[in-house]
Amino acid sequence: MEIFDTGVLIIGKPKIGKSELALELLTHGHKIIGDDAIEISPTINRQLLAKPAAPINQKIHLRSIGMIDVKSHFNEQQIIGATKIDLVINIKDTQAHQPTAIKPQIKTINKLGITIPEWTLFTPSC
Repeated sequence: MEIFDTGVLIIGKPKIGKSELALELLTHGHKIIGDDAIEISPTINRQLLAKPAAPINQKIHLRSIGMIDVKSHFNEQQIIGATKIDLVINIKDTQAHQPTAIKPQIKTINKLGITIPEWTLFTPSC
């Protein structure tokens, strides 16, 4: 995703709500690269670049309603081919990890030898 010109990689276990979050961000005008298969590669200037592993099928799969065609429901300019990754959002189930307070945990993560910020967000189990 690209949120306010910031590249964001949303990660988490299956069925945790990644696609639902992406859909909500799209309704607010943000941009999407793809739903599931994202290829990450390092750049010469030590950044991470995210792009679809295959040409984007322009669909998001939501458990509650099935496939959503992004192109037919949103602005075509919201579908982008690549973005640098500035931040990782890791969605976790509160049942799997009981934090003392339900607030984001902020740390860094190393991907392909490049360190970037990671925010862990907790969600109630589905």
